[in-house]
Amino acid sequence: MRWLGGLLVVTLLLVGIGRADDDAARYFPRDYDQSRAAFRHACVNTPGCAAGSYAVTYPAPPGQDLTIDTAYIAAGEGAADSPRNERLVILQSGIHGPEAFGGAAVQRLVFEKHLAKLRQAGFDVLMIHAANPWGFKNLRRVDGNNVDLNRNFSPGDPTLPYRHVNKDYPGLGYLAEQQSPVYSVWWQSFLLDIRTFLAYAGHGFDPAYIGNGLHAGQYAAPDGFEFGGSAPAQQTRFWNERIKPIMARYTGEIVFLDLHTGLGPANTLTVFSGDGWPPARIAALRGFVAGIGDPGIRVQSPDESSYQSSGDVIDFVPTLRPAATVTAVTLEWGTLGEGTLASLASNTRMILEHQAHFHGCVSPAVCDEVHRDFVDMFNPDDATFRASLLREADAFLEHLETTPPDAFLGAAAD
Repeated sequence: MRWLGGLLVVTLLLVGIGRADDDAARYFPRDYDQSRAAFRHACVNTPGCAAGSYAVTYPAPPGQDLTIDTAYIAAGEGAADSPRNERLVILQSGIHGPEAFGGAAVQRLVFEKHLAKLRQAGFDVLMIHAANPWGFKNLRRVDGNNVDLNRNFSPGDPTLPYRHVNKDYPGLGYLAEQQSPVYSVWWQSFLLDIRTFLAYAGHGFDPAYIGNGLHAGQYAAPDGFEFGGSAPAQQTRFWNERIKPIMARYTGEIVFLDLHTGLGPANTLTVFSGDGWPPARIAALRGFVAGIGDPGIRVQSPDESSYQSSGDVIDFVPTLRPAATVTAVTLEWGTLGEGTLASLASNTRMILEHQAHFHGCVSPAVCDEVHRDFVDMFNPDDATFRASLLREADAFLEHLETTPPDAFLGAAAD
C-alpha cells in the first residue's frame, strides 16, 4: 500500500502546482476585448473608482472600437476635485500592444490586493489600461500608423524627438526593411542572425551600433522599423487632456510606473530609470529596489543599456507636473533573456513580424508562425513567467506601500 500513499502525495502536489498556475493565469487576459471588459468591471465594482474612456481611431482595419480606459481611485468624498491624499501612483499598461497582457495582469493584481494598502500609505491610484489599444487589439507593438508610441513623446521642446536623426539606421536598413514576403521562418531567422552578427562584428562588437540603429527610434521612414512618428500621436492629447489635470491636483510625490514585458533577463523585473537622472537619484532608486530584498528585481540606468531611445513616455510624464516630484520609471519583465543569442532572437522576431505585416507571407501557415513567435516574446505561455511577474509586481508594490512620503525618490529628486 505504500505505493498508493506515494501516488496520492504526487497527485496532490501536481494538483497544487496546477492550481497555482491557474491562479496566476487568471490574471492574464485572453485578448484586448476581454481585458478591457474586465478592467471596466473591476472599476465599477470598486467603491470610489471613477472610470474614464478615451476613443482613438485609425484608418484600418475599419470599424474597430478602440479606447484607452482609466480607473481613478482617490481617497474620500469629493476626491475627484480635492483629493485627501497628497501622493499619486499611476500605472500604465500596453503602450506596446502585446505587452499589455502582462501590464493588465499587474493592474488586476492592484485591483484585487493593493488598492487599500496604497491608499492607506497615502497614495491615490490612477490606472491607464491599453495605452495603445490598436496594438493590443491587433497584436503589434506599434499603433495603426506604424508608430512606436514609446518613441513618440516629446519632453519639453515640441519639435523633439521628430527631428532626431538616427545615424545608424540607414546602414541597417537591409536588415530591418525586408522587401519581400516571408517564406521560411527558420531559414530567414538564421540568415538574419548571421547578417546581424556580421554587422555587429563589423563595428567592433559595439552593442550600441545595433541597439541604437534598430531600437532607439527613427523618424525618416514611416513604413520602416521602429518609426517614432512625425508629430505627436493621439496618446499625447490623451495625456494632456485627461491625465495632466489629475496630476495637477497633487502636491506630494507622483510615481509613474510604465509596465512592459520582453526586454531583460528571463523572469526578472528590470526597473529602468529615466534619461538625465543625476547619480544621487539613480542611487536612491537602487536603494529602494535593494530594500525589496528580491533577487528577481534589478535596476538599469540608460547608460547601462545598449541603446538610448528617443521619445520615451517616462521622460515626458514629469514635464506635465514640473511643480511636483514626479518619479517615472519603466517596469519590464524579461522573457527571452540577455546576451548575444537572446538579442539576435529578439531582433529577428521583430523584423520578421514587421516584414510580414507590410509584405505578407507565402502562406497563412508561415504568417501564423511569425505571429506566434512574435507574441510569445512578450506574453509567453509559461507558468514560470506568469508566476514571476505577479510575485515581483507584488513585492515592488508592497515595498512602495511601506515607504514613507517622499522617501521613494523625493529626497534625491534634485
